Amino acid sequence: MDIALFMGPLRMDAISELSGVSGVVAAIGGVTSHPANILRARGVPLLVAVAGLDQIADGSFVELDCYSGSLRVISCDSDT
Repeated sequence: MDIALFMGPLRMDAISELSGVSGVVAAIGGVTSHPANILRARGVPLLVAVAGLDQIADGSFVELDCYSGSLRVISCDSDT
């Protein structure tokens, strides 16, 4: 399954497009926002206020750990 990365805030109009994702990471936002509450109710892991998302290449494989609040790039397109 895919993890959705957002360079800006997680918007309500994007929630409907997130069915089937295994996690969401947003550069801007808070854990008490309405979109965050909806994702939490759906059981979708979410990290917010993550710096450096613009440095992650499209198609990269990442590991999302919401318990520690970390996002780790495992590999990117240039590694394959």
